[in-house]
Amino acid sequence: MILSIKEDNLTVSIEFPETDEVKPSAADVLIGAYDVISRIFSQEAVIGAYYSTDPDTMDFRSKDDDFLKHVDIAPENVFVPKLTEVKNSEEVADFCAAYDAKARNLDLLVMGVGEKGQVGFNEAGASEFSRTRTVLLPYASRKRQAKSFSGNLEATPHTAIAMGISTMLSAKKIHLIAWGEDKADAVKKVAEDKADTSCPASLLQRHDNISIYVEENSASQITRNVAP
Repeated sequence: MILSIKEDNLTVSIEFPETDEVKPSAADVLIGAYDVISRIFSQEAVIGAYYSTDPDTMDFRSKDDDFLKHVDIAPENVFVPKLTEVKNSEEVADFCAAYDAKARNLDLLVMGVGEKGQVGFNEAGASEFSRTRTVLLPYASRKRQAKSFSGNLEATPHTAIAMGISTMLSAKKIHLIAWGEDKADAVKKVAEDKADTSCPASLLQRHDNISIYVEENSASQITRNVAP
């Protein structure tokens, strides 16, 4: 399986070895994509969306900790929204506003698409005018993310910092990545259906410089594959 990312006149490809028994995971693909992008945009900062836990504890865990171990990005170019810097819940709004200002007008935004079209912790109902903010994570999302917390649902955060849809739309270029059969319905909605708040990633259709990277399984419901 090969993922190719093209930026201007440069195309970089990554080959993922696979067999019938072993196929690359979504995490493998994102790590590869981060590595490609760090080579293309070696001088650019990388900003992402990350987990937080209950505001009363102010504990913190980065969604991308594992990814950043595998890519060639200078530490000074990594900006992480750490709630450990917030002394109390009253400061969260100011923290999110400051982070939103830093996350606007990025040269390139790379986001994974969830099974239900979630993007950057924006769940169904998110507004295209939303900014970076704290959100409650629904049970279904927490259950999926529990694998990042040793399968312990109780230890999985109830809240997160969600990068706003309007913040995402301010980027100069957007790359979406969707891997696996469970993303097929979301991919069809993003690529072919009208923008709808029930599928937050579809709201990014309004951007004039956006690409979505898929593979055979996640693209299985696209019209040209269903009825060629």
